Amino acid sequence: MNPVSYLKTGVILCEDNLAVLAGMPSDCIDLIYLDPPFFSNRTYEVIWGDEAEVRSFEDRWEGGIQVYIDWMRKRAVHLHRVLKPTGSIYLHCDWHASHYLRVMMDGIFGASNFQNEIVWCYEVGGRGKKRWARKHDTILFYSKSQTFHFDWAAVAEPRKAGTHMKARVDEDGRPYQEKRDARSGKVYRYYVDEGTIPPDWWMGPQQLNREAAERIGYPTQKPEALLAKIVAASSAKGDIVLDPFCGCGTAIAVAHKLDRAWLGVDISPTALGIMQRRLEKSAPSWTFRVSLSLWPTCAPCGLLSFRTGSSSESTARIRHASRAIWESTGYRSWNNSPCRSSSPRRSVAMWWTTLRRP
Repeated sequence: MNPVSYLKTGVILCEDNLAVLAGMPSDCIDLIYLDPPFFSNRTYEVIWGDEAEVRSFEDRWEGGIQVYIDWMRKRAVHLHRVLKPTGSIYLHCDWHASHYLRVMMDGIFGASNFQNEIVWCYEVGGRGKKRWARKHDTILFYSKSQTFHFDWAAVAEPRKAGTHMKARVDEDGRPYQEKRDARSGKVYRYYVDEGTIPPDWWMGPQQLNREAAERIGYPTQKPEALLAKIVAASSAKGDIVLDPFCGCGTAIAVAHKLDRAWLGVDISPTALGIMQRRLEKSAPSWTFRVSLSLWPTCAPCGLLSFRTGSSSESTARIRHASRAIWESTGYRSWNNSPCRSSSPRRSVAMWWTTLRRP
């Protein structure tokens, strides 16, 4: 992609995020959340089996952990570039590669800009009997500079009663807790209605179980409440949130609900269809865009012939536009499988289609 001097938001891009990030302007994003493929195992990594997803998986895995980290580093360098000086990034990972990713992020964002290693604890899932149950993920929180947005009041937790602090009420009737430092004699007062800053270990929300109403069929789906804490604390209304591995779209759905602008990227066209239907269901009167890149190494039909979950008119408009673009490439077939034509491989510019619910 060619670099651009502006940034479209409210857009889902079906493309390798490395190409998307390379074409984005610098210093344009307020908050980045990424939940990339964990360095786990083959059957878990490939969710949909799309050709593009399989190809991306093979790029990550050939050569082991160092190849995976190199694959991530190329993207993290661009993520640092597109992040505003006041922006923050949250990298979601687990025990397979969290230690490698922490070192990588220190090298790109600077160890001094590391803010938290958030431990998200949950109970859902099986428990092996050979070791302590692995029941947490790690979320690495970095800023781009020492001046960054963090609104702890937006995610404040209630103060617990019955602590070592004394419970009192001020002259205006506001309850507070008070303690005195034994060495300095300084008195600290904490008002109950202001809450307290959450710690960096989160016992909730829980991982989604199979029967959860929020489930939409994506195996690694994260709960909206988890993303709501991150988006509310590290962005303000109107800020731009980027998820370069948006999967089923939890981060962008939460960003939209909290009045943030957003941009989502995922390489899987199947995931793209799920995100589109999810957004149309949660915001039926809202207009957003889907962008599909036609790759030079395969036919675009697999990217273009997905169900929209919208009105038949919208579906027809998408298919009409996609077929016109298809025919302009010189490929000889139009179907639901990759094109094996011997026609010259061509790159087609990214195109936009606006989807409107009636």
